[in-house]
Amino acid sequence: MDGYKLYIRVDDQQRIIDGYADWQTDKRSADEILICEDGPRHFQLYWTERMINDRGQHLYKWINGQRAERSLDELDAEWAARPPTPPTDAERIDQLTAQNATMLMDAANKAVQIVQQQQMIASLMMTVAQLKAGGAE
Repeated sequence: MDGYKLYIRVDDQQRIIDGYADWQTDKRSADEILICEDGPRHFQLYWTERMINDRGQHLYKWINGQRAERSLDELDAEWAARPPTPPTDAERIDQLTAQNATMLMDAANKAVQIVQQQQMIASLMMTVAQLKAGGAE
């Protein structure tokens, strides 16, 4: 072929997460695997299939020195187990705005209760003062 070394990288679950020719990168890591010693200049000319699906999942794994396609069941199980998507900034702002509105309403209700209690106390104090003054009828 063209004399380029082609590598793949795998993660801790043996999913193939990257593929490249030796000239394309200076990165070298313990998880890279040489798959072709005399390949084309571009990795994609050697491995023409998509490596990642529309959901961003890696479609292949490396088992016993061979590429193996991941099953639909495996991909679906991985998708179902993913953590929930964090809220967007706009969603978070809406959530905080709603929480602030609730707190303000609670504070306003407490202020109304305090005023009502103060009015009751004032009324009771007036009654006590009238009783002490002998003004009870």
